[in-house]
Amino acid sequence: YELLDQNADHLHWDTAEAWNEAKKGMSNSTDAAGGGHAHCGMMIYLGDNWPGQYRGRLFTLNMHGRRINQDRLERHGATYTGLHEADMLMSSDPWFRGIELLYGPDGGVYIADWTDIGECHENDGVHRTSGRIFKMSYGEVLERPKELRGAGGLASQSSAQLVKLQLHPNDWYVRQARQVLQYRAAQQKPMRAVHRQLRQMFDQQTDVTRRLRAIWALQVTGGTDRDWLLERLEDENEHVRRWSVQLLVENPEVPARVIEALATRARVDDSGLVLCYLASALQRLPAGQRWPIAEQLVARQEFSSDRVLPMMIWYGIEGAVESDSGSAVSLALAAQQSQVRRYISRRLGEDLEQNLAAVNSLVSALPLLAVEQQRDILAGLDDALQAWTKAPQPENWLKVQTVLAESPDQEVRQLTGQLGVVFGDGRGLEQLLEIVASAEYDSTARQAAIRSLVTARADGLLAVLKGQLGDRDVVVEAVRGIAVLDPENMPQILLEAYGRLRGRG
Repeated sequence: YELLDQNADHLHWDTAEAWNEAKKGMSNSTDAAGGGHAHCGMMIYLGDNWPGQYRGRLFTLNMHGRRINQDRLERHGATYTGLHEADMLMSSDPWFRGIELLYGPDGGVYIADWTDIGECHENDGVHRTSGRIFKMSYGEVLERPKELRGAGGLASQSSAQLVKLQLHPNDWYVRQARQVLQYRAAQQKPMRAVHRQLRQMFDQQTDVTRRLRAIWALQVTGGTDRDWLLERLEDENEHVRRWSVQLLVENPEVPARVIEALATRARVDDSGLVLCYLASALQRLPAGQRWPIAEQLVARQEFSSDRVLPMMIWYGIEGAVESDSGSAVSLALAAQQSQVRRYISRRLGEDLEQNLAAVNSLVSALPLLAVEQQRDILAGLDDALQAWTKAPQPENWLKVQTVLAESPDQEVRQLTGQLGVVFGDGRGLEQLLEIVASAEYDSTARQAAIRSLVTARADGLLAVLKGQLGDRDVVVEAVRGIAVLDPENMPQILLEAYGRLRGRG
């Protein structure tokens, strides 16, 4: 129903210009903002060669700007926000097309350059076999770091040495050593000493990044268990708690005591990041186990306007609404988040015949709710029924409609009137034609309206559908409708749709 927005607080081009203007020549304002909209490749630098100020920064290659953009990640609410920093590198070569960057064992950064004057939409095959690789280092760099000297590299080192590498300042070694340890564990090599060393590391380190490295290495080598992870839910550091949440639900069979502990954490934890991980964990759980955690998450009013958490809660429960509509209604009525209330109502309304009793429960509760709650529930039902000409009427609708029609809130009165038409005499075909042609309605409503109009064989529909052949949101339903109304001309219609869509890029 809704996608998460980007996590950055900025765009890398002047939004007063069209997004593709940078291809024709870059303006000073877009140049200052970062070079353009198109990015490829991403790296968070955790190497040990570049100066410390760059560690933890996010870098991405800007294709039209021929540069590396740099963002600073800061905790905000339930997640992170990217803040714009100075561009890291710029190329004057018009053939430069950076597509990936990563740091290696000496901390230097490798940059893959496609080397072409075209971009992703070119189809002439210009220089498809060309390419370059650059390396960007700071100061003197060892040709072969000592950890890799010898015929076998890291794979030849002892498990104890690989554990010590979990503290290496260059995360390349941390990951590679952890992978070797994971492989040895999978080969049934003895891991008792490894686990003992890693738990000591976790207990003794004060830097949370090093404690996390110990947790991750323990997890992939079989050194964690539920009891130990449950204890970590009480850790003073939010990052340890959030990773404990994630690791506790990686096994699809989650016992009731873990669900209870996660629900408690959802009720008491003051970290938005931990709550976000709990919301994400819902998607890994069987539908019936999601509700106790979700009930605690939707009660957290202090995060009701967060940019991310309400949507993460919705993503977590959406798959469970259909199988337990009663719990979904209870959650909608208790939720402090506008999106959760609206989307549960919409989801129930989209299968109205199946969920008529649940929708009636929602409707019956409306007179007792605050105006904000009334708006969200009515709007959700209205979204669900946009393309219906006439819908089954919930049992208590007429009684509730009388009350809401006198609401002091204009939006509540308007939504009540709109639903009254659908639950009453029905919506006219003219209104459905308006929905199809208007960009104010979302794609789901417009597609459903087309299906209803095709079923009704509405007058003038063929011309309306032909007018939508260049609209990606509804072109599939438009073509299907034309196939019903005018099957003889389908080859021509398909060619027209292809041409119009391609003309829009």
